[in-house]
Amino acid sequence: MKKAAVAFLLAATSACSAAPPLDGPRIDQLTGAKGTWIEAEGVYKVTQPRAEVAVTVDGAKLPPFAGLTSWAAFKAGNDGRVMLMGDLVLFEDEVDAAMGAALDGGLAVTALHNHFLREEPRVFFMHIGGDGDVEALAAGVGKALAAVKAVRAAAPQPAPGAGKPLPEKSSIDGAALEGILGVAGTARDGMWKAVIGRTVTMPCDCEAGKEMGVNTWAAFVGSDADAAVDGDFATVAGELQPVLRALHKAGIRVVAIHSHMEGESPRIVFLHYWGRGAAADLARGVRSALDAQREKRFDFDADAPGALPGGWKAEKGNWKVGEKGRAGRCLALADTGGNSGFNLCWRADVGFQDGELEAQVRADAGEADQGGGVAWRVKDARNYYVARYNPLESNFRVYVVKDGTRKQLASAEGLGVKSGEWFRVRIEQRGDAIACFLNGKKLLEATDATFPEAGGVGLWSKADAASSFDDVVLTGVAGKGR
Repeated sequence: MKKAAVAFLLAATSACSAAPPLDGPRIDQLTGAKGTWIEAEGVYKVTQPRAEVAVTVDGAKLPPFAGLTSWAAFKAGNDGRVMLMGDLVLFEDEVDAAMGAALDGGLAVTALHNHFLREEPRVFFMHIGGDGDVEALAAGVGKALAAVKAVRAAAPQPAPGAGKPLPEKSSIDGAALEGILGVAGTARDGMWKAVIGRTVTMPCDCEAGKEMGVNTWAAFVGSDADAAVDGDFATVAGELQPVLRALHKAGIRVVAIHSHMEGESPRIVFLHYWGRGAAADLARGVRSALDAQREKRFDFDADAPGALPGGWKAEKGNWKVGEKGRAGRCLALADTGGNSGFNLCWRADVGFQDGELEAQVRADAGEADQGGGVAWRVKDARNYYVARYNPLESNFRVYVVKDGTRKQLASAEGLGVKSGEWFRVRIEQRGDAIACFLNGKKLLEATDATFPEAGGVGLWSKADAASSFDDVVLTGVAGKGR
């Protein structure tokens, strides 16, 4: 009897351990693809063969099994998060739609390249990734696959490239483009080109820079009214996705994403792009990507709860990662340590001088004070600029804090955001000019030259204002590898 009970217990334990930690049918439903649980690696993998279009390589027909199958693999990670990796097989006329859908769906696009030569029709491979909620990741994959199906439903066979010729003689106004891009360029035969170098260290302990090919560039040909732009972006970790989103939004096509080197530090991923349109519009699109490249984001979702996230310094109060963010975790000031003084938590590693800074803020508690905002050009705990909203007073103000003394620069009164509601504080700094926005509306403007140099950025509240902060976004910041 005992042996039978033990055998039953072991069998039950084995059955429980073999149960997939991911809901395969739900992933199938969200992606629109069929999946399989792979016990050996703890992976649920969906696949979608591209059998609807015949592909030949060197004149030989290639079946989907031999490398023409889209796939996405899901693996459970820590803290309930899931890792996604995948590869979508795309025909040339599907790339824009699939990339846009993937980015809009919250996925990362990590590579775009070819696997063959002399194939008909042309085939591209777009690699995707992500880390987070399994339903959101699966839905993102589903959006990308649905976008591909929509292209093929409209045209069963991939369409060849089509477009109109450029003017035979180029006549680009380079001075106008320099004004838009904020970058000096060179002109030749009516064309114009700008090159922005970066610096990396190679395995030989040698420095490689702009003239060794470590650069971002844009070349314009045609006329001001009818132009083409092509070029590269050299991106370091954290920059690729914002640049992709900016170029896609501007209607500029990304045509390749890959590496050019091996063993460099920091690692550089290059993306290549192409666009057609008015030269000024194209330049504005490239400029938006340059601005996005200087973007940094802090959403605290990957930081350990109950502790101060790495890179942040708390000058006053008990700051720690909490679980009640807008869509995940946030940085919360739960205990201010008293009813007086300024509560500041900041980073010194971003080099913010001119650009934009924003954060989502929620006033959680406070009797003497409530709310909070963002600080920038921070020198130390006693010297910085700050813009904040106070629900108790219903006002939005910008200050300069010098040697611990606060001076008001501008104020807007009678605003209706209440305690417990998330609100967005955003500032724009250009030279001595400051503009401040609350929930997207510009309410404050000021001019001040107290702190002209670059400094850190921070999150701020006053006295007993216990607040939560999320989705901190900076553009126009310096970083390693520039």
